[in-house]
This record gives sequence, C-alpha cells and structure tokens, in this order.
Amino acid sequence: LRSERAIGLLSSWRTFLDGLEAANESDRPAAARPIGEVAGKRIRKVYRRMVRMGDAIDESSPAEDYHELRKKGKELRYLLELFGAPLYPAEVVKPMIKTLKSLQDVLGRHQDREVQVALVRSLGPEVAKAEGAEAALMAMGALVGRLAEDEAGARSDFAGRFAEFAASDQRRLVKETFA
Repeated sequence: LRSERAIGLLSSWRTFLDGLEAANESDRPAAARPIGEVAGKRIRKVYRRMVRMGDAIDESSPAEDYHELRKKGKELRYLLELFGAPLYPAEVVKPMIKTLKSLQDVLGRHQDREVQVALVRSLGPEVAKAEGAEAALMAMGALVGRLAEDEAGARSDFAGRFAEFAASDQRRLVKETFA
C-alpha cells in the first residue's frame, strides 16, 4: 500500500470518487435496509422460483426448461456463496449449497449433452459431402445415440435430485432462515 503504484491508484480512485455527483434522494437505493434482510429476501425469492420451475418439469419438458432452471440455480448459488456463510448459520447454508450443487450437476450434464448432440448433428451435412463419409456418419450416429442416452439419463436423475432440493423440510428451513 505504500508503493508508488498503490499510492497512484488510490489517488486516481479518490479523484474519480470526488468527481461523482450524488444521486437525487429519490433515485438512491434503500441502503438503510440491512444487507441480511435484502439478501434473505432475494434468496427466498430465487429458491421459491426454482421450486416452481422444477415442479413444472417432467421427462417430456423441453430442454429449454431444464436450462432456465440451471441458470436460476446459478443465481441462487451465487447468492448463497456470497451472503450465506457470513450472514446465516453454516449448518443451514452448507447442506443447501450441497443439494443445489448436486442439482446443478445433473442440469449441467443435461445441457452439455443437448449442446453436444446438436453440434454433432449439425456437422452431418458437411461430413456427408466428404469422401468415405459413410463410416464417419455411422460413428457420428453412434455418438449422438450415446449422448442422447446420457441426456435422457440426466432427465431421469433430475427428479431425485430436485426432490431433495425442494423437499418440504428444506422449504421450511429456507422460509425460516432467510426470513
């Protein structure tokens, strides 16, 4: 902090801050609210949204539904990892993150296989034009079959992982802890 570089950075930062104009009182965020209150409310909201989204998913749901739930899971995980341990009991947050990670793993596997299947299939027309394409196309077909099988396996695994994540005792704990 005493180096010339650090002193220069701090000076530049101070100049930048001094040049900022204060926002009108009405445009300012409600910063008087404790961060625990704000974070808890957001964690509850995102968790409830994930439960609703997951409850609506079944084996016939489009891949996009799984992907949207995966993105919402990332948001919840960021919230829990950023605000969880410092503001809430670790005995609640750590197991919650663990079940969320497990759910994210299966959702990630599903998404990866969905993208991989689409990519391999998209290469088919180009490969078909090449000399000796029959063997390559057969190999691609076998690969797509295995990837699709694993994607279907992820769909099957989803129900159990989601049930653990959205169990009634977990819902109650979220409601009580992040009140």
